[in-house]
Amino acid sequence: ILFLSGPGVRPGYQVQGASIMDIAPTVLALMDVPIPELMDGHVLEAAMTPELQRQLNITYSQGEMVRQEVEAVPEMSSEDEELIRTRLEDLGYLG
Repeated sequence: ILFLSGPGVRPGYQVQGASIMDIAPTVLALMDVPIPELMDGHVLEAAMTPELQRQLNITYSQGEMVRQEVEAVPEMSSEDEELIRTRLEDLGYLG
């Protein structure tokens, strides 16, 4: 289910054929951020008023999407692991 609301959204418009892949490009366009060419999906312009469509400056960036380096996660102590295991068992996730 997809709901759009706010200034520039066509009231009562029913989006047809949208995919979850369309959310990121739509949000990027609304934030005036270039959309990576390799990103799946498209901007849901049909759900926007003509005024908002004219204001949008939809641009696409060249090249690949940037990936940020992730810091290594520190190792857990055996006490931390046991605490997590106990909590997961209490919640019913582990038998």
